[in-house]
Amino acid sequence: MEMSEHTEASKPETAKTEADLNGIMDAIDRSQAVIEFTPDGTIITANENFLGALGYELEEIQGSHHRIFVDPSYAETADYREFWKRLNKGVFDTGQYKRITKGGKEIWIQASYNPVFDENGLVSKVVKFATDITDQKIREIEAQAREAEQKTVMQDMLENINSATNQIDSGTTQIASSSQSLASGASEQAASLEEISASLEELSSMTNQNADNATQASTLSDEAQANADKGSQEMVAMNEANWGWRLSRKTYARKSTCVIVIQPISTCL
Repeated sequence: MEMSEHTEASKPETAKTEADLNGIMDAIDRSQAVIEFTPDGTIITANENFLGALGYELEEIQGSHHRIFVDPSYAETADYREFWKRLNKGVFDTGQYKRITKGGKEIWIQASYNPVFDENGLVSKVVKFATDITDQKIREIEAQAREAEQKTVMQDMLENINSATNQIDSGTTQIASSSQSLASGASEQAASLEEISASLEELSSMTNQNADNATQASTLSDEAQANADKGSQEMVAMNEANWGWRLSRKTYARKSTCVIVIQPISTCL
């Protein structure tokens, strides 16, 4: 009697709980895309939100595998197979996923894959709750593209600035090198000017010495000329004297001859 009363008393509570659960499921069904899979990924059923988002009728997808919603190349990867192995083991998964519609269009969903366990603790099915976030994802992708483009532009600007800086550094180095060359050339030119100045001084000294030597030579020449003139005069005088002596001797001889002619021989003897 007591157990019967307890059972009868618990019926309203159970009914209320079931009603609450049904209400929650109805709310989720209205607001989200819902699809159920077997533990290996075979499609059991899906609500209108999911079918509308992917462009299918329920009859087109029942009994097919989840891979019809993903990129064929991804469906062949070890990562995709591991995804379903984790769900089959009861591991919950959530995130943003790219999916392919019936018409081949890419959409993005924010979803959770929820393993459901039976009374034995085994996974009986996997229920997926999803929200279409394609517009949001497109905006994010476009923003990322703009950011990447801006980074590229900034990188190009930085490279141009670095290139200009390197060119300026190179030009500065060349200017410094040219300045050093000019300074070295100026030093060499100054040294050459000093050598030329020294040579000119030496040449001037030699010219002065030559002038002195010329003056001395002129003086000696004048003295030699004077001595020559004096000697010439003396020679003339000597010649005149000698000539006079000879003339006197001849005259005397003539006179003597005349005496010899006139006087007797004994007198000349």
